[in-house]
Amino acid sequence: MPQSVPLGPGHQTDERSLLELVVPEDSRAVADAFVAALSRGVGVARIRMASEPERPLLLQYLDLQDEHGILLRTVVPADALDGDVMKAIQLSAFAPVRPRLALMTKDEVASILSIDSATTLMLGWAESDMMGHSTLEFIHPDDHVRAIDNWMSRLSSDHGSTAQTVRLRYLCKDGAWLWLETSNDFQDRDDGTTVVVAKLIDISGEMAAVEALRRNERFLRMLTDAVPVGLFHIGEGGVVEFVNPVLSALIGNHAIETLADLTNALEPDQDSTIRAAIESVLANGTDADVEISAAVHDDGSHWSYRISLQAVTDGTQVLGVLGCVVDVTKLRTLADTDVLTGLHNRRWIVEILETDLIEHAGRVSVIFVDLDDFKSVNDRHGHHVGDEVLVAV
Repeated sequence: MPQSVPLGPGHQTDERSLLELVVPEDSRAVADAFVAALSRGVGVARIRMASEPERPLLLQYLDLQDEHGILLRTVVPADALDGDVMKAIQLSAFAPVRPRLALMTKDEVASILSIDSATTLMLGWAESDMMGHSTLEFIHPDDHVRAIDNWMSRLSSDHGSTAQTVRLRYLCKDGAWLWLETSNDFQDRDDGTTVVVAKLIDISGEMAAVEALRRNERFLRMLTDAVPVGLFHIGEGGVVEFVNPVLSALIGNHAIETLADLTNALEPDQDSTIRAAIESVLANGTDADVEISAAVHDDGSHWSYRISLQAVTDGTQVLGVLGCVVDVTKLRTLADTDVLTGLHNRRWIVEILETDLIEHAGRVSVIFVDLDDFKSVNDRHGHHVGDEVLVAV
């Protein structure tokens, strides 16, 4: 048994065939159930063991080759199940499992000569429904050009060369479309004619996943375009893979392709604090926050922004960086200035003094200005006049 199938402590192995253990007249039922599992994924039969021919058993085969590389066989007492359960698990009650591979033969002008039973299970058409019809009648109109290109490339090449595959949508009898990967193998017959054997592989699950991914990508793109913050994505090697419209507007719609382009647009004429932070995230995989003030925009205005950096990882490997840029210019202005006069407020002054006192080691002077008798202006003329005096001064 493969390692992917856990076994209990009491298991045993037996290399004898089940055909050796059942009564001879049930050998055909065992073989039919085995073949059904190979073609449809499941096979069921009622059998009797030679050691207890009077006791009916239920045999079930399950095709687990894709997951574990085995066919799983279970045998349970049929008399232990009630009538309703027995009806539910009869072979006739199982819906046919759609096969993954089918074969179709065509002539040199792509008219269908024959199909196998797997094609019928895949598409629902009987052989009489498809014989004599052009393959294009069963292919989605949007895929006709791709199908014809693939067919003509095979006609113009050596028939002995490897068949090229093409992904096409085929019409099912119920009106649905099924994605099949098609390869056309041109085979020359002894009578001088050529027959084309087409292998059809069901890739509907894969294509459904691709379409779901595309829908998610479209949704995420709409979302990133709608959010009121700047977003960017930097991949491996410092390549800027995405910048949303908000960030483009913030940095003056500069062309951004590399990490240097991005950091130069965010921090013109300054030491690249952001670049160092991004390179640190790429190297260490540790998220970071950076705040830049007094950056100069193209129109000469000053602005401030806060940027949050998040590592994109796959286990221990860092694949890139996601950045979120928030314009905090207005917030910074409100926090640093007096609304009435536009002068810096006490919080900003104290912060600057503390910084300058440390940097200049005491070579800092402070001038305090007071308006004499200002209270009398408010008392006599009202506070609105006092505000005008403050603004004027």
